[in-house]
Amino acid sequence: MNSLQPSVPPDFEQIFGTNTGFNLLTGPFYMKIEGEVAIVAFRVEEQHLNPAGTCHGAALGVLADNLGAPIKRMMGLQDIIVTPTINLSLDYIAPAKSGDWVELHASLLRRTRTLFFCQGLMYVDGQIIARTNATYMITSRLIERTA
Repeated sequence: MNSLQPSVPPDFEQIFGTNTGFNLLTGPFYMKIEGEVAIVAFRVEEQHLNPAGTCHGAALGVLADNLGAPIKRMMGLQDIIVTPTINLSLDYIAPAKSGDWVELHASLLRRTRTLFFCQGLMYVDGQIIARTNATYMITSRLIERTA
């Protein structure tokens, strides 16, 4: 984040693992939990923009893919349990601009022994910009904490 953009809103924490690897190019991503709602968010910066000057759809897709982190916590799973994405869909409704704080408000639809299903809406300043559905697998593998 550069010094011209507003800071991260209060009560958000950086998502574990989003300061390494691929997420270094696409993040940083933040999360918080409000009751039954998991919120993941990021600030649209220059590296997230497409040639038209709005947030690239792939950046919103990466945000959507990170919603598994707070949902895992809501289910009582450790942050370090590997939960690969099985399916992710995204419907783009409106653009996000440079400097926008994008929030994805998501809920858990169902959990089985090996899967969990989520849905959510992305907002900028209270306006819906996208909707998403995601399915994740619950594994017994753990992420090695290197960051």
